[in-house]
Amino acid sequence: MHLIYDQAKQKWVIYRRIIPQFTERMIADKSDCDRQPVDRYYRSYAYAESDDLRVWDKHQYILGMDADDPADTELYQFACHKIGPTYVGFMSVYYLRHPQPIDIHLATSRDGVHFSRVKRGEAFIPYGALGYYDYMAMCCSQPEPVIVNDTVYVYYAACNFGHTVDTATTDPATVKCGAALATFKRDRYASLETSEWDNGPCRVVTKPFIVSHPKLFLNAATWQKGSIRVEALTRDWQPIAGFSEPDAREVQGDALDHPVRWKDNADLSKLVGKEIRLKFYMIRSRLHAMTLSHEDRKQSIVEPEYRFDQSGDSTPKLN
Repeated sequence: MHLIYDQAKQKWVIYRRIIPQFTERMIADKSDCDRQPVDRYYRSYAYAESDDLRVWDKHQYILGMDADDPADTELYQFACHKIGPTYVGFMSVYYLRHPQPIDIHLATSRDGVHFSRVKRGEAFIPYGALGYYDYMAMCCSQPEPVIVNDTVYVYYAACNFGHTVDTATTDPATVKCGAALATFKRDRYASLETSEWDNGPCRVVTKPFIVSHPKLFLNAATWQKGSIRVEALTRDWQPIAGFSEPDAREVQGDALDHPVRWKDNADLSKLVGKEIRLKFYMIRSRLHAMTLSHEDRKQSIVEPEYRFDQSGDSTPKLN
């Protein structure tokens, strides 16, 4: 069970694991003890709201594994927190296959109820080998990460044995549970990354949005002389003069806050209040996030993380 106070809704929100075959209610009662057993129970998650932590309403099923997931997987635990207007959820996925590990996946939502899976089938924090400290990795007790000096700290529960091991009859010296730590750079939960084999630009276009802040920053990385150029479009996809792709200055290197600029425009000041799309032209690069701000931000240079860069161009460049 996971409880948060949603400031936007001015409500207490509870996320609770349920087993639909066992109970149809958020909290089981005595009548559920008389239900006939079934061949298999299926874990999933439900949602409810409250003003006072006593009376709960809007009970509804919100999340579980579906037809696009392997048949032997279940949602074991779930917790979420908000980053701006977006809910980021940690899903602990339980694999019924022997020897029954658990790992942690990502999901996102705009309203806290309808969640989309992030890169379905790929774990955000994968389980270790059987006997390793986090063979069963579960993230529910501390759903909101701690951020210190641009590094995100996620603490999660970890066990080194399979789910159905009888701990009462197993040598206690070999069965261990504890706390584990995963770290990554700020806002780098996921990314859009270009192909390894395509030398031409990959293109990504945003949904239309109203420009509310003038300064645009990218959390992004490039390698082997790759680059990112940003073009501003009208809602109907037409390039905006002074903000077209030929006018865009290249973003290069690995940093959390690359400033986005154009030849004759240092920021989006001329477009504040207007509805636009952004189009990214990406070559040997990955894009984690974009931020609009009134204030200048430090680039926050990142050391090369996972890719050996033969061209040695991982240091951000102000073009």
